[in-house]
Amino acid sequence: MKKLIIALFLFPFAFTSFAAEMSPSCQQYFKAIDDYLEMAGKNEAMKAQLDTMKGQYEQGKQQMASLPAESQEQACKPALASIEQAMTQLKSMQ
Repeated sequence: MKKLIIALFLFPFAFTSFAAEMSPSCQQYFKAIDDYLEMAGKNEAMKAQLDTMKGQYEQGKQQMASLPAESQEQACKPALASIEQAMTQLKSMQ
């Protein structure tokens, strides 16, 4: 589970370039991450990892904002699907 979480945060940031704002898929992705972090905070097993996850999240969000919209879409669409899977798994653990 821990490797999945780390992969979810790092995958979208494999591209480099510049963009002014978040694409629609990335807005959905980061909303899903916000929801996931909130859910994870309610899970005793995940609480210890939250500080690390939040730090990676903020750094990744800044990196993603610097990408062009097309690259954001390419990265965030599959990442959104992955975080939705992780949320389903986390819900089953609660």
